[in-house]
Amino acid sequence: MVHARLDELTSLRSANYLVEQIGQGKRAGQARMLVLEDSYHMVCVDNDRELVARSVLEFFEASVPISLGMPSDDARMSPAQMTELLAAARADLERGDFGVLYARGKGDFAWFQPGSNRASGRALPRLRAWADTGVAFTAFGAPVLNTGMAVVPATLRSGTLASQGVLAFALRDGKLLEGRWFPDEIALEDAHFGGVPTAQGPGPAKQAFEAAAALSKTLRHAPGNDTLLDLYALYKQGSVGDVSGERPGMMDMVGRAKNDAWAARRGLAREQAMRDYVALVNQLKSAETQSA
Repeated sequence: MVHARLDELTSLRSANYLVEQIGQGKRAGQARMLVLEDSYHMVCVDNDRELVARSVLEFFEASVPISLGMPSDDARMSPAQMTELLAAARADLERGDFGVLYARGKGDFAWFQPGSNRASGRALPRLRAWADTGVAFTAFGAPVLNTGMAVVPATLRSGTLASQGVLAFALRDGKLLEGRWFPDEIALEDAHFGGVPTAQGPGPAKQAFEAAAALSKTLRHAPGNDTLLDLYALYKQGSVGDVSGERPGMMDMVGRAKNDAWAARRGLAREQAMRDYVALVNQLKSAETQSA
């Protein structure tokens, strides 16, 4: 199921309902949802069209053409900006701080890693737990930058494992769009990490967060301004992380208020922001139901 959060014609509730119904019983795990953050109704031709095409092909385990593997259009970033973002991502990987790396992502930022082990597949949140196991990347080579794409040699280290390969990042609008790790010898990582590939798709916290976002659209009465700002700030902190960019000017009072509310949550972990958002939406819905 692919649905734009800002779809002006259909509701995200419909997509949530279908995923829930399809994913029951013997079909558990067969339904997957992708929520687009930079598109509207016509997702196949909108800003996230390449993400849509790539995700559909990967869902059916089809090969992804090079033209779809990374965005081919303008990254809306200068070479200096791309170099700066790549340097920050490299520092995160050297520290093994995958949580911070994830926060640099845009929308449905994903990490792709080949192999048949518990670290392979698509999704990055599970990699954030690697910080406790000493997984990190070192020995970076000279990067190559081209049209929103950065490729750099590196070595993945975990205990006695030293797996050489290449990192590839797609960059756009000052954010990481996706990351891919291509080890030279996949068998080395399969033997080291063991297990089976982690199930794809969002975890329980992200699912609850997406469900709450859909539920918020069913409120019959708009909350007060302070509550609306709380909802906005928690949603942005949970989906994007800390606020970035310049504060809106004095003439943009609404944008300035929203920016300030979001900035007030700076440093709040995305997981906690998700939980706070879910709790607030449920509280508003419960109060509305009781007063009906």
